[in-house]
Amino acid sequence: MKIEEIKKMGLGIFKFSWESGGSSVGCIWNDRYGNRNVAFANWLRPCFLDDINDWEIEKVEKVE
Repeated sequence: MKIEEIKKMGLGIFKFSWESGGSSVGCIWNDRYGNRNVAFANWLRPCFLDDINDWEIEKVEKVE
């Protein structure tokens, strides 16, 4: 899945499924500078959403 598609999904809680297997639940939000960020529940620290462009994301689903 392309990063541009993920950005169009807006802000909130999402389930990220990896092409290599497994998944992560993450929160996408904007910081005070307008940067789009993501924090995964099973990662040590958040990162800019643009930094995940090279990761192998199979699909992203909004958690309702």
